[in-house]
Amino acid sequence: MQWPDLDIRLKAHRDVLRTVSTQASEHPAVREVRLGGSISSGDADQYSDVDLVLVVEPGYLEDVWAARASLTRTSIPTVLTLDHQWGGPGLSYSVLYQSGVLLDLTLSSEDSGGTASSFHLVSARRANAVPPVRPPAAPLLPPAPDPLQDTLLMFWLGSYIAAKYIVRNDLWAAHWFLESRRKQLVRAWRLRHAAGRADWEWSKVCEDVPKTILDRLTITPMDRALFVQALQDLMTMMDDLGPDIAREYGTPYPATEACAVRRLVDQVLAEAPGADPLGGPP
Repeated sequence: MQWPDLDIRLKAHRDVLRTVSTQASEHPAVREVRLGGSISSGDADQYSDVDLVLVVEPGYLEDVWAARASLTRTSIPTVLTLDHQWGGPGLSYSVLYQSGVLLDLTLSSEDSGGTASSFHLVSARRANAVPPVRPPAAPLLPPAPDPLQDTLLMFWLGSYIAAKYIVRNDLWAAHWFLESRRKQLVRAWRLRHAAGRADWEWSKVCEDVPKTILDRLTITPMDRALFVQALQDLMTMMDDLGPDIAREYGTPYPATEACAVRRLVDQVLAEAPGADPLGGPP
């Protein structure tokens, strides 16, 4: 394994990187493990993600996808997992750990861009390694996730990412994530009450969403303290509305994941310069 040098602040990132890379490299259908993002470029801080790409033997994408939970298991418990299916031959899986480390794991066939130069080789199968035991079959991608479950989990995962950008004072990125949380909340409402327009974003939103909700979705000025308050308000709105939406839709509300994400968000926001030691806005 070719590990990057990481400073002491990134011990949790190093543990995730080494554990997942080692486990993935031992899977018979994984040809290479590649590292990208700020850890690969040497620009990482304690709020960075771990971005890994597994280059998979042609025809074996489904096999590795089925093993994704075991490949990403570490000694630190998981807070939330999320399947991304962007179409094409690649799949992505996000894991948020209790340590606050977010892993973005992409499974890629050779022709889907996973070996781009921005990703650096961590491990590769030995030339004399035993190939997979069965002949490759045509890849059968897993079924699409339940749209409301996916929306709810995307909301909570993105809320944690928004908190990290707020603490970095990267307000444009934070603004994007706050705005997308608003859209996820509207999408959840529409999936239950106006499913045909679930992906219309703000178009005709006044016809679909009650004014009492829209009035709480106001755009936030570019100010870090206001962003902190907006994020907290949006998470409260989702916890207020989400359980009823999920129950009426017929899918479970991820209450355990939501509670764990809120704790992590509070921890991150408390690290902001000038933050209240009890977790108040900076």
